[in-house]
Amino acid sequence: MDGHTWRTAHAHSDNGDHWVKVGVVMSPDPKTWEGSYIAANGSALAFQRQIYYWYVAGPKERPQIGLARGWRKEPAPVLEPGPYMSWDEMGWRTRT
Repeated sequence: MDGHTWRTAHAHSDNGDHWVKVGVVMSPDPKTWEGSYIAANGSALAFQRQIYYWYVAGPKERPQIGLARGWRKEPAPVLEPGPYMSWDEMGWRTRT
């Protein structure tokens, strides 16, 4: 976090005690649907030797869910806000 933009970093450990920082693996791309926003609260799943990472990004007023496989982002969100007057009309986000 540079005071404006969240980024996702990766670290690994062989024993859970000592960690090696790999570095930043994801940050928002203003040329895509993400705009300048990625939330800090993604969710990762390790499955069949690959990491699946779901994250919140897009306009803060109507955030969407993105997916990265092996830290490579899908080109479009995998879950968008719902239609007018639906419970998810305003998008997906953590209440603050």
